Amino acid sequence: MAEVAWKAKELDGIRQVVLTTGAASLPGDEVQLLSRCGACSALSFYEQPVERIICHPSRTPQELTRAAKIRHQVFVDEQRLFQETDADENDRKSTHLIAELDGKIIGTVRVFPVNDNGHWIGGRLAIQKECRGSGAGELLVREAMRLVKKKGGTIFTARIQEDNIPFFVHVGWRPSGVLHEYRGRIHQQMKADLSAV
Repeated sequence: MAEVAWKAKELDGIRQVVLTTGAASLPGDEVQLLSRCGACSALSFYEQPVERIICHPSRTPQELTRAAKIRHQVFVDEQRLFQETDADENDRKSTHLIAELDGKIIGTVRVFPVNDNGHWIGGRLAIQKECRGSGAGELLVREAMRLVKKKGGTIFTARIQEDNIPFFVHVGWRPSGVLHEYRGRIHQQMKADLSAV
């Protein structure tokens, strides 16, 4: 990939910025790498990196089916927390968020109201194994927090596996209660700081 550089020169009494590509420059020219121009009001829009991962509530039965397959892969096949399925009675009342990488669903999380007093619960955060570390998990958790807040939620809690506690602290959650065993693994009840979104 060619380097993009700029050099300032004066032509007919007007100082101009000239963009060049390639490594070659004339002796005496002052050349610097261009990171973001900003000279044109529209240029910064076109220079912004394209978000490869997007997050949104599931919109179709096919998206829900794909999300369920990822959950099955994580909670039944990998972690063996459930024998046949991780689906339960809370799925019907949940909003299921999905993360897509270049149009392919790679992760999911669900949120649902406990009652009408503003308490919501999150759970079943699952990212395809080969996509972990992509940022999809953080995006899903933050989007879940925004959704709960938008729907009038004032308390947002989740039961978090012990290994994932530092991640959740990083995205604005705090432990509440003591560590406990759930389905053979140590979990921590945690509460989101909804003011962080």
